[in-house]
Amino acid sequence: MKTLIYKLVIFLFFISSCRNKLDTEFIYYHNGGIEYKREYFNKQSGDFVEYYYSTTGNLLTKCYYKNNKLDGKLYVYNDDTLKMIKTYRADSIYGVSKVFSKVNNQLISIEYLFINGKKVVYKQFLSNKDKTWFAFNNYFMLDNDIAKGNGYLVWNINNDISIEKSHYYDVDATDTISEDDLFNACVTFIDENNWNIRLELGEMDENLIFIDSPIIYEGLNKLDISITPAKKGNNLLMGKLYVSLDSLPSSERSTYEEEYIFYHEYYVKDKEH
Repeated sequence: MKTLIYKLVIFLFFISSCRNKLDTEFIYYHNGGIEYKREYFNKQSGDFVEYYYSTTGNLLTKCYYKNNKLDGKLYVYNDDTLKMIKTYRADSIYGVSKVFSKVNNQLISIEYLFINGKKVVYKQFLSNKDKTWFAFNNYFMLDNDIAKGNGYLVWNINNDISIEKSHYYDVDATDTISEDDLFNACVTFIDENNWNIRLELGEMDENLIFIDSPIIYEGLNKLDISITPAKKGNNLLMGKLYVSLDSLPSSERSTYEEEYIFYHEYYVKDKEH
């Protein structure tokens, strides 16, 4: 109880002393180390980043707030090793989240796509212990949290995609751009065969319904896209990708069409002066 009162007093002291003067607030452990730190971007609107530390000084979590709500990335560490990344929008988990682990000398990570708190896609990444290959399996979430296999990519030791072992899309883009720049990317469907592809881009709700009419791109095997970023900071491009074998008669392509949830993250930094 005394420890809790001590931390509360320290916290209130720094809030009152920093309110009009400083952009940073702290809570300290008894040993003098920092337990908590908050750095404001805009104190009046409640935009800040906060950090939690262990008693030994290791970073435990780092997360961003906007309008006093979780908004942006949350990073979780263990012994200074990144273990998890989550993305939030207005206190709801939204966007790409990642979990990192190592099992029997095999590096494994899992990537999720959440929309308004609902998990809609996840990818399981893995490599063998000799690191001669790296791959992921993609899963689409059905009702009742049931996963359906939905594509895969495989890389060789030279970090080249093994086309004969893959069946999924790949995005080639510069993932950090400056303000006022367009986001340009090449979207390719990786497979040994030729595929007609149609990409519908736009924000979707948790039921994968487009909120507004999507932007549509069509082509054979690959598409060049150009998008005006929605905001500075983290951006999430999302939509639906439809593919059909080019060898099929055009009248049958819609019948045998495959559907993938498309998403890609990129970051918009301040314009350089």
